[in-house]
Amino acid sequence: MAHKLVYNIEPASPSMIASLDRHCLKRVPDGASNIVPERSHLNEILQGDERGLMQSLKNLYADGVKKPAAQSESPYLRIVVSVSPGYFRPDDPDAVGTWDEDRLDAWKKAAINQLQAEHGDDLVFAELHLDEDTPHIHAVVAPTYLKKARKPGKQKRGETPEQFEERKAAALTSQGIRTVGRASHPTLSKPGSFQKLRQHMTLALDHLGIEYGEDRAIDAPAGQSTREWVIQQAADLRKREEKLKQAQEDLERDRKNSLDEALERQRMIERTGKLAADARTRIVQASREQEERSQLRVSELEREAAALERRAHQERDFIAQAEGIADGHWDRASAALDAEKLSEARREAIRSEAVTMRRKAVDDAQRVSEALLEAARKEADQIRRDATPARFQMLEKENARLRKEVEGWENFFRNIRQTLSTLLAGQWETVRQKLNEAWKRDPKNPEYEPKPTPPSYSSGPSGP
Repeated sequence: MAHKLVYNIEPASPSMIASLDRHCLKRVPDGASNIVPERSHLNEILQGDERGLMQSLKNLYADGVKKPAAQSESPYLRIVVSVSPGYFRPDDPDAVGTWDEDRLDAWKKAAINQLQAEHGDDLVFAELHLDEDTPHIHAVVAPTYLKKARKPGKQKRGETPEQFEERKAAALTSQGIRTVGRASHPTLSKPGSFQKLRQHMTLALDHLGIEYGEDRAIDAPAGQSTREWVIQQAADLRKREEKLKQAQEDLERDRKNSLDEALERQRMIERTGKLAADARTRIVQASREQEERSQLRVSELEREAAALERRAHQERDFIAQAEGIADGHWDRASAALDAEKLSEARREAIRSEAVTMRRKAVDDAQRVSEALLEAARKEADQIRRDATPARFQMLEKENARLRKEVEGWENFFRNIRQTLSTLLAGQWETVRQKLNEAWKRDPKNPEYEPKPTPPSYSSGPSGP
């Protein structure tokens, strides 16, 4: 996994250098840096005097290097070199104050070698800090250039021409004096020089899996000191921590709300399940009751159909008895006609009376059959409404059979009527009345009530 290079470089004034010197010497928590004094003994000066940054500058000037001009505002460079925390602690990047020794040693050697190769003797001071969150190197560069003597423009008072020419020649051949001054440095004074330094450091650390970091923002404040930068970073960190804390509180509140909602949903589901179970129980009970009522109704309809069938049988018996009585009267009437050798006029009168009796008997039988048919239709309709489909089909077939049978009896009575109309003529009314009286006394009649035996009667003619 690649890691990002941290390479912060900025022009520094003498006061900024003095502030960095205090930061390196006085390792106490100051609110801007997360210094742990118990680890300060692990810090290591990689370049410069052991007594600190200011002493290293003094040594530079003691060696003959000329100080920067008084009007120079930021003649020095202040550099911070580090890597994203995951490089030093790959197993746990958030474990501040820890590092892998092998990774730290490889990075430290490569970084200080690049600083020394890049700046040479201008690298005044470099110190490794291990008592803060992440290992880093503070470095100070005093950019120097060879300041040559100005070519004399005019002869000094009391100076001979020979001396003046000698002084001009010395100025032209002089190698110059090494002087601190970033604005006059041959490379660091040019635009984009800081970006090139960062690129060079990236190439030096590339074998460690370290990639080019982000350049300084275009709108970043110019001349920001390390202390100011650290203070700003600490403030940003506190803001992030506050936002993180707020986010955690919001998350906890949302989690609690979600848990409450989940519990409420669970309770609602349980209530809904109970209601559904109760509803199912009620539906099953209602279905059972409905089934029992249906079975009772089917049994009732079966009994009613059986009663209807018995009534039909009784009606058939009545018709058969009527047929027998009619046959007996017919026989007696025929015998009487043959025995008395009635005249043609008498026979016509008998035929007329028989026709009348036949018509009335047929009408009565038709009314009875129609009444039976209507009752059967009503019962069938009621059965059709109440019975189950299978039972209804069975009763419908039975009703059709009974209707066909009644229609057969109606046809039979229609034939009897035609026959009696031809044979009995006017005697039919007397025959019909006697048939009705005989049926009333018949025990098979549903409306039969025992009565005293009526006097006998003759079905034949009353006189010649």
